[in-house]
Amino acid sequence: MAVNVNEKKVMLKTVTSSTGSDGSIKKRSITVRNIDANATNDSLYALSKGIKSLVDGSLASSSKITEEVFEEQA
Repeated sequence: MAVNVNEKKVMLKTVTSSTGSDGSIKKRSITVRNIDANATNDSLYALSKGIKSLVDGSLASSSKITEEVFEEQA
């Protein structure tokens, strides 16, 4: 039994946070899907920095998520 990757997707999840005047911490998570699976890490990092400029708060983290769909070969 052989298994091949039928489809590969890349997503970028970025989390930003800000502290309110009352000391509460607010976090916002943004996920960008359907990114080219061959995108470089440098390009994904640049994308996460670009997202930072669109939301209030500081960039807390950014994660590259790779999803592979497997297909069994007869």
